[in-house]
Amino acid sequence: MRTIATILAAMLAVALATSAFGQDEAAWTSRVTEDDFAESTIHIASVGVDGNPYKWARLFMNCHNGTSFNFGLAFGYLNLTGGDWIGGSKHYRVGVKYGSSPAQTKLLQESADGDTIWLDKEDLTDLYYVPETENFAVRLPYYRDGNVTIRFPMTGSREAIATVVDACKTELGLVAELVAAFQDVYKRKEREQSESDQPQEP
Repeated sequence: MRTIATILAAMLAVALATSAFGQDEAAWTSRVTEDDFAESTIHIASVGVDGNPYKWARLFMNCHNGTSFNFGLAFGYLNLTGGDWIGGSKHYRVGVKYGSSPAQTKLLQESADGDTIWLDKEDLTDLYYVPETENFAVRLPYYRDGNVTIRFPMTGSREAIATVVDACKTELGLVAELVAAFQDVYKRKEREQSESDQPQEP
C-alpha cells in the first residue's frame, strides 16, 4: 500500500516528467531535478509519443531521493472501460509487449488522479532488455473504440534507465544488480563493435 508521502512524491514526479512533454520524441531522455527548499532530488527517465486518443502518452520512471521509485504510463487524459476495484484502487487489464517478446496481459493500477497507469517495478528488467531498435507497446481498453495500442521507441533507453535505476539501487535491489550487469555487457559489446569497425592498417 502506498503511503501519503509516496503518493505525493509520485504525483510530483509525474508532473515533472510531463512538464517538458513533446509529441513523438525519437529517443529517451533523462534528467535530474533538485529542490533545495524541499530537500528533494528526483532522477527522471522518459519518452513521449502522440497518445491519440489520449492527447499524449509518456512512458516514465523516476527515483525520489534515492528511496521512492515510480514506473508508469502518463497520459494527457485517460478514459478506460471495465476494470476491477482492488484494495480501494481501480485496476485494468492492459496488454504489454516488450519488443519482439510474446504479448502479456497485466492487471495494472490506475493512479489517484486517473491519468497514470502504474507498471510493476519487477517488469523493469524486461523493459531494459528490449533492443533499442524495437519498441515497447501497450494495449488499453478504450471506452469508445475498443482497444487502443500505443508504441514507445526504445532508442536511448538503456542509458536513461540505468541512470534512474542506479539512483534507486537500494530500493530496487536485484533489479538494479541485473541492470548494472547488463549495462557492463552492453558497453563492452559496443566497444568491441566500435573497434571492429575501425579500418585495419595495411
